[in-house]
Amino acid sequence: MFKTSILSTAKKMIDFGYLTLFFITPLLVLPYSHELFEFPKMMFVYFLTGLILISYGVYSAGGPASPTSLGGGLVSKFHIKSLIPFGLFLSVNLISSVNSINKYTSIFGYYTRFNDGLVSLICFAVLFYVFVKTQFEKSKGGRSPACMYRYIDTLIISGVFVSIYAIAQHFGIDKDYWVQNSAARAFSTLGQPNWLAAFLAAIIPISIAQMINQKEKGRKIAFLVTPIVTFAGFWFTYSLSGILGLAGGLLVLGIFALKSEEIKNTMSLNKYPLVILVVSYILIIIIFPGMFLTRLKDTGKGIKEKLSYVAYAAEENLEAGPGNTANIRLTLWKSTLSLIKSKPLFGSGPENFAYAFLPNRTKELNQTTEWSFLYNKAHNEYLNLAACTGIVGVLTYLYLLFWLGKIQVEKLLNEKDNRLKIIRAGIFSGWLTILITNFFGFSVVNTNLLLFLLPAIAFSYGKENEQKQEKANFIPLIVLNLLGAFLIALPLAETTTDIIFAEGEREEGMGSYEKANDYFKKAVKINPFEPAYSRELAFSLAKEGNFEEADFYAQRAFALNPYNSLSLKSLTRTYFVMAESENDYYKKAETVAKYTANYIPTDPQASYNLAVIYFSEGKLKEAREEIKRTLELKPDYLEARKVSESL
Repeated sequence: MFKTSILSTAKKMIDFGYLTLFFITPLLVLPYSHELFEFPKMMFVYFLTGLILISYGVYSAGGPASPTSLGGGLVSKFHIKSLIPFGLFLSVNLISSVNSINKYTSIFGYYTRFNDGLVSLICFAVLFYVFVKTQFEKSKGGRSPACMYRYIDTLIISGVFVSIYAIAQHFGIDKDYWVQNSAARAFSTLGQPNWLAAFLAAIIPISIAQMINQKEKGRKIAFLVTPIVTFAGFWFTYSLSGILGLAGGLLVLGIFALKSEEIKNTMSLNKYPLVILVVSYILIIIIFPGMFLTRLKDTGKGIKEKLSYVAYAAEENLEAGPGNTANIRLTLWKSTLSLIKSKPLFGSGPENFAYAFLPNRTKELNQTTEWSFLYNKAHNEYLNLAACTGIVGVLTYLYLLFWLGKIQVEKLLNEKDNRLKIIRAGIFSGWLTILITNFFGFSVVNTNLLLFLLPAIAFSYGKENEQKQEKANFIPLIVLNLLGAFLIALPLAETTTDIIFAEGEREEGMGSYEKANDYFKKAVKINPFEPAYSRELAFSLAKEGNFEEADFYAQRAFALNPYNSLSLKSLTRTYFVMAESENDYYKKAETVAKYTANYIPTDPQASYNLAVIYFSEGKLKEAREEIKRTLELKPDYLEARKVSESL
């Protein structure tokens, strides 16, 4: 009895973990952290993955009664086969991390994002595997769809809440709170319009399928409202990549409806709700055109160029219009291809794009409105993976996607139940939108969560696969619990540190350097491996006048990551502040600035900073040469022109 109670509690904890992931993750925002949106979501995924792993360890230790493979239980051929695509993908990421130009970033992810680091990829793989092992309820006919429905409904409800906030943003509820114009392009709790659009685009086909499946009038009306509200929130992002993704998903859903008699029959019983849905979508588009029509005109040509760019990217003289987003992305992709060629097999390391991209940055970016932007992604998930994990890495990723798509399509085509078939079609169509939006952007926490768990949901109902019994093995259970404990402790430490660091930044912004230094030192003490903490502490100490200690932390930040442009430019600034009081520090400022200008040869800011330091040192000849180089990189650089005139 006691054993049964423990197993039951463990199973409930697993269920709770997944339901919470689906509902809370999209809504989570942490106002007191350095990064409000992506960082807390990733930390939340870490924490719940750890909780699920430990609960799974307890559950699987229950022996033959529990449907798991670790510690005794049932394992199907599917579970064994799933290890191949995931194992290959994770193995390549591990190899790439070992050879990474910055191993810390490759393992834990780019600071403030953390998504797509090795730890996050392990989490998503674990979440998929544990889900398909535990999330089903046995019935006489096999696996019951009741489990699947609760996760889909939870996801849809979360999407509705996210959409309601997006709608409120469009009408100005928080227009005075954000620096960004949330009324022009809503971003809700996702933090960026394109991220919100990608997330909601994946949910809309699923919510439509769930609406079609309802038989009771009250539930039919309720589920009719959800895709309308979700589409309104989606539309107010005015995201072109989101529109393309949703169009692709709905097109696939329509093809399934035309090709499948079962789906066609089910949809024919829902003519009026579907008409209401289509009319509602059209009215939303007509009444609230926003900036999308202008964007469509400006980027229509750019879309065509995007779709053909991969084949013709080697062509020279690709001009980027100063304000054309599509052309800017094309220029960025061109630089990314140069990076891929430099490290073709295993890349520069997971999440190291922001560092490895810099020497390959094309000077054509200097003629665009985004010339001073820091690119930590290639704005194309597949090119980004090729740059970070090489051709081998992107091939294993594509194989993983192919496998995840294949198992969904196979189950969809073999499904005999009309209602379940339309749900399967909705899930697959929603999943497919992510592959499309990732082509024009990159994955974030919520889209990665759906990328791995939507196929898991699709698998986790229907007939049982052929299974065999495994004997108890407690060694893997110990590993599971240790990994789970690590994943619980990690986000607690990271979140605490980040909040402390953010408080230090606020104090620094108010000129309270002594208080800021106390916070920064606490952050460095908890996590001595993050260069952002050391570089900001160095600058704050320099402003306070504590030059010796500032020099120590500046050198520390450089040693932790000599390829981080934010650190390099911050250290140049730090030494320049100190040099204004003590001339001896000009030499160090010059050394860092020269290193930065050489590492990022096409960055006019880096060249400009070096010219200013030369000028301050009285090295007028060197200053003239460097400012000339700056203006060659960016002729319309106003600050550089002023310095040039003074020389």
